Amino acid sequence: MIWSVPADPRFTTCRARPFRSLVGSPCDRAKFKPGKSIPDYFLLRRAHIGWTPRMPLGEVISVFAGQCGTQVSQAVWELMAVEHGVGPDGMLIDPSAETDYDKQSGNVFFMVDNKDRYVPRTTIVDTEPTVIDEVRCGLYRTMFNPRGLISGLEDMANNFGRGYYGVPQTLIDATINSIRKEVEHTDLLQAILFCHAYGGGTGGGTACRIAELMDTEFMKIPKIEIAVFPDHQKSCCVVEPYNAILCCSTLDDISTFSVLCENEALTDICTKKLGIERPAFSHLNRVIAQATSGFTATLRHEGPVTASLLQLQTNLVPFPRLRYLQLGIAPLCTADVMSHEAFTVPELTLKCFEKENQMNTCDPKNSVMMACALLYRGDVPIKEITDSIEIFKKRSIVGLVDWCPTGFKVGVVERPPAVVKQSGLGKTCRQLTAVYNSTLVIEPFKCILHRFSTLLAKKAFVHWFLQEGMEEAEFCECADDVQAIMNDYIFIENCFNTGAECAEPPTVDRRFNNPCRGEEEEEEEEEECAAEDCMNCDLDDMFDDEDDGCDDDCGENEGKNGVCNL
Repeated sequence: MIWSVPADPRFTTCRARPFRSLVGSPCDRAKFKPGKSIPDYFLLRRAHIGWTPRMPLGEVISVFAGQCGTQVSQAVWELMAVEHGVGPDGMLIDPSAETDYDKQSGNVFFMVDNKDRYVPRTTIVDTEPTVIDEVRCGLYRTMFNPRGLISGLEDMANNFGRGYYGVPQTLIDATINSIRKEVEHTDLLQAILFCHAYGGGTGGGTACRIAELMDTEFMKIPKIEIAVFPDHQKSCCVVEPYNAILCCSTLDDISTFSVLCENEALTDICTKKLGIERPAFSHLNRVIAQATSGFTATLRHEGPVTASLLQLQTNLVPFPRLRYLQLGIAPLCTADVMSHEAFTVPELTLKCFEKENQMNTCDPKNSVMMACALLYRGDVPIKEITDSIEIFKKRSIVGLVDWCPTGFKVGVVERPPAVVKQSGLGKTCRQLTAVYNSTLVIEPFKCILHRFSTLLAKKAFVHWFLQEGMEEAEFCECADDVQAIMNDYIFIENCFNTGAECAEPPTVDRRFNNPCRGEEEEEEEEEECAAEDCMNCDLDDMFDDEDDGCDDDCGENEGKNGVCNL
């Protein structure tokens, strides 16, 4: 039954809703009869917005692996607790102010137990106990489920092979069991959020082992990867290129899409935008947490325009292998700057694509963008968003492919972002997180492949990986895969620069220039190819001779239905 709407200009943009959904109790429903107008506060709780609130649907499970992932998890859950009003003990800071919507919104990343305590839906794993013990003994120690904090007794020594093949099976089983129990506590699982670093032994090797088992057990569940990619110039370990290439190739067919971050870009944000002279990893992790909060805001809060993970996957991945995304966030300013500055929606949109606001070191202005998701938070009118997109297109700040005419997915939530005081970020009434798929990943892949080939040319440190059960051919095969991904992005960029028609990128030639392949091996491969060609020619001649014999005697030996009996 649809009730009449008062003739008021405030309600021209909203739709009438059933009476049962507007008035909660039976006593309230008894006061009104069909044909009469409904009071304003029953018709629309947010008359100044003019849209029907949509509740978040489904839960998200997060998995953090390795030292980097464990440290990032502390910053992420610290910010999530502040944003949802949860104290360090897991209890609500102000239970009287909680609404049904707040409870359902917090249910996306938290699970409410029988004591009304908010427990994160997470599993944190590391092969050595030092960093995990910081979580067990930290301020938020009572908020986590002890079953989800898993640690071993020794680290993986920055060795992908040791992390993949040498990790204890008991640790793997405990991790998968923890993830399985988290899945069992969900009603509608949206996705599994996976955070780790490419360059580590645990974050690379063990994370790949866990991801493969998750893909086997939860095949249809999207797996969203937030990965810290090795820097161009700075490096934490010598064998980081080996670990990064092996990890990238292994997860290529597992992750739905990957959001890449670089420590060098995060350091520049802390020093240039936040005024921190010597940023520690805790500052960098809080920037990642802020980006993760903006990236997942449309999953946790209501808004006029939704953007679920499945929608982001559909709108940001045009081809299966082109799934590496970049992320920008604006504004990134201190509290002093935010106290006297207010950014409009067009200014936020343009500022979000500046080099200083990127999680990668490359400049978006030198790339070609295939698709983009603009995720706004706070007081952001829809009209200003459309105007901002038009301004962005007219100024041609970033090259946009012509075969994707729309190119932008928009998500809006009304709740403004929250910040942690120790992060150095100032509180703002509106924020934009841009997640986009562009050719910006060419430069990081090119740099890591160059460093990889330089090490592999001398077979430096390879023996440590071979001792853990790996084979030398795995290095070249994984490099072939990464080279093919980079070639696909280069193909998109070349089509844009030349104006040629762009079809699906070719993925046939994936051969990596192996520096270990000598002239003798190349000659042997050429001889093998020539021998195969000769064998194929002999087989063709043999079948041609048989066909000729059959054709000559076809008149005499033709059987039933015109089939030759020879």
